Amino acid sequence: MIRSMTGYGESERDSPVGRLRLEVKTVNHRFFNASVKTPARLEKFERDIIAVIKQSILRGHVRAVLTVES
Repeated sequence: MIRSMTGYGESERDSPVGRLRLEVKTVNHRFFNASVKTPARLEKFERDIIAVIKQSILRGHVRAVLTVES
């Protein structure tokens, strides 16, 4: 399990709603703080995305941006 980190990662995947692209930026910080930006139609999943991130990252500022290309 990752305990702290500073970094950047991105991933792309085809899905039924289109091509998903996820960018994650992290900065080391004493506490866990996550923000997620999604298209309006996927906003209902933001809390679920934060919960998945929290399973792997215990601390730090995490910013995730999810985009969908049709």
